[in-house]
Amino acid sequence: RLPLEFVRGSQMLQWNNRSSAKIAGTYVDLGTFPSGSTWAMNPIPRINFDSHSSGQPAGSSGCALVNGTPDGAACRAFTPPCDDRGWFPVPPRTASIDVEGECSGDWIGGSV
Repeated sequence: RLPLEFVRGSQMLQWNNRSSAKIAGTYVDLGTFPSGSTWAMNPIPRINFDSHSSGQPAGSSGCALVNGTPDGAACRAFTPPCDDRGWFPVPPRTASIDVEGECSGDWIGGSV
């Protein structure tokens, strides 16, 4: 059995409202297992908003919501592929268990 090759350059985000955006994918094919395979990076970075419920290490800090915009070095592992227009509670409520953005967090607003 041979691994299937990705169609590079055609990765896309699609939101639940059916809007979409083409994005550049990140692929790794050197030093992979099985040999000759290619891996695609998940393009949606996680938001490490607090140390209680989002998987961030206990005592970790450096991420805050400032005027509706994520701010701080510890917020995301990498820059999201599209404009994050603020964060939303997941599930929607006042005391959120977690947060997500337009292109970050536990992204339940669309698919890759």
